[in-house]
Amino acid sequence: MATDNERSKKLVVAIRILGVVVGLTCIAYGISMLFLGSDKNARGYIANFYLVCFGILIVIAEARLSSVLTHFKFMQTGIGMGAFYIFVGFMALSSDWWCYVMLAICCTVGFVYCIAGCVCQRILFPSSKTRQAIEQPGVA
Repeated sequence: MATDNERSKKLVVAIRILGVVVGLTCIAYGISMLFLGSDKNARGYIANFYLVCFGILIVIAEARLSSVLTHFKFMQTGIGMGAFYIFVGFMALSSDWWCYVMLAICCTVGFVYCIAGCVCQRILFPSSKTRQAIEQPGVA
């Protein structure tokens, strides 16, 4: 029978894999909308370019590249990651039906990250400042 620690690690791996899938989906969606999108105006092109950039940032954040995450400190916590996923989901929103699917997926992952950030911060982000502050109250 699996222990709680093993289950928690499996949950973290599942969340990270789902996050990478969402990031890759953002990249693919943004690139496809740059060429096939219904918004043929400057705002649409800029929004889709940012969606591609944010998708790349999501994949990098899920890979836990510390050299990049030092510049994006909010992505070192569960609530920060969750809020970013929700932001990206709403940014992808336009008038097409698949935008609502993208919004639902990003918001679902975002809410899972927010809940996981509140419940199991130490397991999800083992090197974050929050964990250091919990273990050593005088150091932040």
